[in-house]
Amino acid sequence: MVLVLAEVPLQIFAGDPDPGDHGFFRVNPAPETETSAVYRVTFESLWSRSVFQQVPGGDHFSGMIGGTHNASIVFWGPTLMSSPGIVSMAETGSKSVFQAELESQITAGTTKDLLSGEGVGLFATQTTLEFTIESSHPLVTLTSMIAPSPDWFVGIHGESFIDGEGRWIEKLIFDLLPYDAGSDDGTTFTSANAESSPHQPISSLVNDNSFGVIPPNQIPQPLARFTFERLVNDNPPSDTSVLKSSLEKSIKKLSKKAKQAKKKGKKAKAKKLTKKVKKLKQQLSAL
Repeated sequence: MVLVLAEVPLQIFAGDPDPGDHGFFRVNPAPETETSAVYRVTFESLWSRSVFQQVPGGDHFSGMIGGTHNASIVFWGPTLMSSPGIVSMAETGSKSVFQAELESQITAGTTKDLLSGEGVGLFATQTTLEFTIESSHPLVTLTSMIAPSPDWFVGIHGESFIDGEGRWIEKLIFDLLPYDAGSDDGTTFTSANAESSPHQPISSLVNDNSFGVIPPNQIPQPLARFTFERLVNDNPPSDTSVLKSSLEKSIKKLSKKAKQAKKKGKKAKAKKLTKKVKKLKQQLSAL
């Protein structure tokens, strides 16, 4: 089945084999290959009483937290144990512990950039975040707590923004289904804290009655959606910016030579170089 959005064909993908994983769409990629791209993610809440059987008071999603990374690191996934950062995010909506884990991996080189944005639900039904992603770290992991809840969350994990031919994908849409972080035994949105002992692997909640996500004989309904769109203007260097950069380098190089000539007593050469520097600075200020 092929959908059409703004005259661009969308191909439907089923997501990971795990039945609780998100479904998503990918738009055919642009033909050019670049080492980096700029994207805007729109985080949209779909959690409403008109669709779901169970919606608690004060329902919302915490601020987005994640990062761009390579295949050497996996931050979370179905059947895996939650890290302290994922537990903290899923139980409280706090970003700090997961952010520390991401920053540690930035230092290690597996992760390139931290992604941190606002949440949705209380005051707005959607929010956006812009970021740059590089071909050396083409995967995205992004999460948000389902609130209120014991330890439930939505997100994506290790999704590649480059296709099999090394080209950036223009648009990706991820329909987000609920997950249990495995750290709290609570069974309702407002259950008292009941730490799991021992902690359990991350699991899908699409068959959980708490949400009413799957009425009989109906497909799962997403709680939220991430829409990633590659921005048309990735801010490539203009001819002017290239020229400015070249002039700045020349000025720095000639200024250094002029200083060395003056130090060696070569006054004529120093004067000539200083004159060139002055001329280049005038050209630079005119741009």
